[in-house]
Amino acid sequence: MRKLLPLLLLPALVSCGGEEKHADRQAKLLKYRGADEVCTTASKACVTWTKMAIGCEENMQRRDEGYMGKFDRNWCSEMETYREAVTGVELSSDTGAYSF
Repeated sequence: MRKLLPLLLLPALVSCGGEEKHADRQAKLLKYRGADEVCTTASKACVTWTKMAIGCEENMQRRDEGYMGKFDRNWCSEMETYREAVTGVELSSDTGAYSF
């Protein structure tokens, strides 16, 4: 039984330290953006875009808090370019811009 104990604890360890789930990231993004400015599916495109959007919003928050340094990536440009490529909708305010 002692040999099995570490294996029994494995699911708890994975769930505690695992990667943030897509639904959690979407909820986090809603703190920054309105519901009409996010994708709502579990598609690969939505998962990828949501990660980029959070990076963008977190960088913008840091900038608002006074950070004047260079960011490692331009998440805002990347997420907008990606959204446009996935949806084919040029303006983020147009109908269908987040339908993916």
